[in-house]
Amino acid sequence: MHTEEYQMNKRRLAAAWGLTTAAVILGAETVSNYILYTSVYMPKKDKNTFPEDTNMKHHDNPEIKTVFMNSFDGTQLLGHWYPCENAVRNVVCMHGWHGSWLKDFGDIIDFLHDNGCNVLLADERAQNGSEGRYMGFSLLERYDCLEWIKWISAETSQ
Repeated sequence: MHTEEYQMNKRRLAAAWGLTTAAVILGAETVSNYILYTSVYMPKKDKNTFPEDTNMKHHDNPEIKTVFMNSFDGTQLLGHWYPCENAVRNVVCMHGWHGSWLKDFGDIIDFLHDNGCNVLLADERAQNGSEGRYMGFSLLERYDCLEWIKWISAETSQ
Protein backbone atom coordinates (compact mmCIF):
# COMPACT_ATOMS: atom_id res chain seq x y z
CA MET A 1 0.00 0.00 0.00
CA HIS A 2 2.78 2.35 0.84
CA THR A 3 4.30 1.79 -2.60
CA GLU A 4 0.97 2.42 -4.31
CA GLU A 5 0.59 5.74 -2.48
CA TYR A 6 4.13 6.69 -3.44
CA GLN A 7 3.45 5.88 -7.11
CA MET A 8 0.20 7.88 -7.06
CA ASN A 9 1.91 10.90 -5.53
CA LYS A 10 4.70 10.58 -8.07
CA ARG A 11 2.14 10.62 -10.94
CA ARG A 12 0.34 13.63 -9.44
CA LEU A 13 3.63 15.48 -9.07
CA ALA A 14 4.58 14.65 -12.68
CA ALA A 15 1.17 15.83 -13.92
CA ALA A 16 1.41 19.05 -11.90
CA TRP A 17 4.93 19.65 -13.22
CA GLY A 18 3.75 19.05 -16.80
CA LEU A 19 0.79 21.42 -16.44
CA THR A 20 2.99 24.10 -14.84
CA THR A 21 5.57 23.79 -17.61
CA ALA A 22 2.86 24.01 -20.29
CA ALA A 23 1.38 27.11 -18.62
CA VAL A 24 4.78 28.80 -18.45
CA ILE A 25 5.52 28.01 -22.10
CA LEU A 26 2.09 29.24 -23.20
CA GLY A 27 2.49 32.42 -21.17
CA ALA A 28 5.97 33.08 -22.58
CA GLU A 29 4.73 32.50 -26.12
CA THR A 30 1.79 34.86 -25.58
CA VAL A 31 4.05 37.59 -24.21
CA SER A 32 6.64 37.16 -26.97
CA ASN A 33 3.94 37.27 -29.67
CA TYR A 34 2.54 40.45 -28.12
CA ILE A 35 5.99 42.05 -28.08
CA LEU A 36 6.66 40.95 -31.65
CA TYR A 37 3.31 42.23 -32.87
CA THR A 38 3.49 45.60 -31.12
CA SER A 39 7.12 46.41 -31.88
CA VAL A 40 7.95 44.73 -35.17
CA TYR A 41 4.68 44.40 -37.11
CA MET A 42 4.22 47.32 -39.48
CA PRO A 43 0.55 48.21 -39.95
CA LYS A 44 -0.56 49.57 -43.31
CA LYS A 45 -1.37 52.97 -41.80
CA ASP A 46 2.37 53.59 -41.31
CA LYS A 47 3.19 52.99 -44.95
CA ASN A 48 3.80 55.96 -47.24
CA THR A 49 3.19 58.60 -44.60
CA PHE A 50 5.47 61.51 -43.82
CA PRO A 51 5.37 63.80 -40.79
CA GLU A 52 4.75 67.50 -41.38
CA ASP A 53 8.40 68.47 -40.77
CA THR A 54 9.70 66.19 -43.56
CA ASN A 55 11.79 67.90 -46.22
CA MET A 56 9.60 67.14 -49.25
CA LYS A 57 11.89 68.81 -51.79
CA HIS A 58 12.86 65.49 -53.37
CA HIS A 59 9.47 63.78 -53.20
CA ASP A 60 8.79 64.40 -56.90
CA ASN A 61 12.38 64.91 -58.06
CA PRO A 62 12.53 63.43 -61.60
CA GLU A 63 16.27 62.71 -61.21
CA ILE A 64 15.55 60.24 -58.39
CA LYS A 65 14.38 56.99 -59.92
CA THR A 66 12.20 54.46 -58.13
CA VAL A 67 13.86 51.04 -58.35
CA PHE A 68 12.98 47.56 -57.14
CA MET A 69 15.05 44.63 -56.00
CA ASN A 70 14.22 41.16 -54.69
CA SER A 71 15.99 40.45 -51.44
CA PHE A 72 17.54 37.17 -50.34
CA ASP A 73 14.16 35.80 -49.19
CA GLY A 74 12.16 36.98 -52.23
CA THR A 75 10.74 40.09 -50.55
CA GLN A 76 10.47 42.89 -53.10
CA LEU A 77 12.16 46.02 -51.79
CA LEU A 78 11.80 49.52 -53.13
CA GLY A 79 14.63 52.01 -53.35
CA HIS A 80 15.19 55.53 -54.61
CA TRP A 81 18.26 55.81 -56.86
CA TYR A 82 19.87 59.24 -57.30
CA PRO A 83 22.74 58.70 -59.73
CA CYS A 84 25.55 61.21 -59.93
CA GLU A 85 27.52 61.85 -63.11
CA ASN A 86 31.20 60.94 -62.59
CA ALA A 87 30.49 59.62 -59.10
CA VAL A 88 33.46 58.90 -56.85
CA ARG A 89 31.55 56.76 -54.34
CA ASN A 90 28.26 55.05 -53.67
CA VAL A 91 26.19 55.65 -50.54
CA VAL A 92 23.42 53.35 -49.30
CA CYS A 93 21.05 55.05 -46.86
CA MET A 94 19.00 52.71 -44.67
CA HIS A 95 16.42 54.51 -42.54
CA GLY A 96 15.34 53.53 -39.04
CA TRP A 97 12.23 52.08 -37.44
CA HIS A 98 9.07 53.79 -38.71
CA GLY A 99 11.34 55.99 -40.83
CA SER A 100 11.42 56.79 -44.51
CA TRP A 101 13.96 57.86 -47.09
CA LEU A 102 12.63 61.42 -47.11
CA LYS A 103 12.08 61.78 -43.38
CA ASP A 104 15.51 60.46 -42.41
CA PHE A 105 17.64 61.65 -45.34
CA GLY A 106 15.71 64.47 -47.06
CA ASP A 107 18.07 67.10 -45.68
CA ILE A 108 21.33 65.46 -46.80
CA ILE A 109 20.46 64.09 -50.25
CA ASP A 110 21.78 67.20 -52.04
CA PHE A 111 24.96 67.28 -49.96
CA LEU A 112 25.78 63.67 -50.82
CA HIS A 113 24.90 64.07 -54.50
CA ASP A 114 26.79 67.37 -54.86
CA ASN A 115 29.89 65.73 -53.37
CA GLY A 116 30.12 63.05 -56.03
CA CYS A 117 27.98 60.29 -54.55
CA ASN A 118 25.52 57.96 -56.19
CA VAL A 119 22.85 57.73 -53.53
CA LEU A 120 20.52 54.80 -52.95
CA LEU A 121 17.80 55.49 -50.39
CA ALA A 122 16.25 52.17 -49.46
CA ASP A 123 12.74 51.69 -48.13
CA GLU A 124 13.30 48.95 -45.60
CA ARG A 125 11.18 45.82 -45.52
CA ALA A 126 7.57 46.26 -44.36
CA GLN A 127 7.93 50.02 -44.51
CA ASN A 128 6.79 52.55 -47.07
CA GLY A 129 6.90 51.01 -50.58
CA SER A 130 8.68 47.76 -49.73
CA GLU A 131 6.90 44.46 -49.26
CA GLY A 132 6.78 42.50 -46.04
CA ARG A 133 4.78 42.43 -42.83
CA TYR A 134 7.62 42.50 -40.31
CA MET A 135 10.89 44.31 -39.93
CA GLY A 136 13.83 42.51 -38.41
CA PHE A 137 15.71 45.23 -36.48
CA SER A 138 18.79 44.61 -38.65
CA LEU A 139 18.66 40.82 -38.40
CA LEU A 140 17.10 40.69 -41.88
CA GLU A 141 17.97 44.18 -43.08
CA ARG A 142 21.72 43.50 -42.99
CA TYR A 143 21.16 41.02 -45.82
CA ASP A 144 18.93 43.53 -47.62
CA CYS A 145 21.74 46.08 -47.44
CA LEU A 146 24.15 43.57 -48.99
CA GLU A 147 21.64 42.92 -51.78
CA TRP A 148 21.38 46.68 -52.42
CA ILE A 149 25.17 46.86 -52.63
CA LYS A 150 25.10 44.08 -55.25
CA TRP A 151 22.37 46.00 -57.09
CA ILE A 152 24.47 49.18 -57.10
CA SER A 153 27.53 47.26 -58.31
CA ALA A 154 25.54 45.88 -61.24
CA GLU A 155 23.99 49.28 -61.96
CA THR A 156 27.27 51.23 -61.92
CA SER A 157 29.36 48.66 -63.82
CA GLN A 158 27.37 49.27 -67.02
